[in-house]
Amino acid sequence: MVFLYELNLAHELFCAVKVVDLVPEGNEEALRSELATYALLQELQGLCIPRLLGIMESPSGMRQGIALQLLDNSVLGDDFRAWSEEQRRSAKSALMVLFERFHIRHNDIRGANFGVDRDTGNVLVFDLEDVSREPVSKKLADKYVKYVNSKLCLA
Repeated sequence: MVFLYELNLAHELFCAVKVVDLVPEGNEEALRSELATYALLQELQGLCIPRLLGIMESPSGMRQGIALQLLDNSVLGDDFRAWSEEQRRSAKSALMVLFERFHIRHNDIRGANFGVDRDTGNVLVFDLEDVSREPVSKKLADKYVKYVNSKLCLA
């Protein structure tokens, strides 16, 4: 089970904390995979993906979490057709940078996995634990671009 919390840290720094139960097994591996993806994409943090602010563990050791830059995802919603054209293109741009520069395909494209950077207005993509990270053929690359366009309701 994944919980998302908003924390107010010292000096009015807000962050989102994605907390993962370590039971059942497999959740810890998903969290490690997401952390590895954030490490790989360090130069894109704050541009295409949220900034990773830290890692946490509960006192019981039964939960771990990652603290991320707080995004405003309340303005987007799950229905991509309700997003502005600019927001959909910004989301596509973020996904394409991940794909073209790092061969990363996001496997869960839905509105809940995007948020708006409160400072820049850019749409950032998150929920990176289940991404594919390998180069693909031109045919599969074209198929992924069509998939992204279809999901984001773009021509």
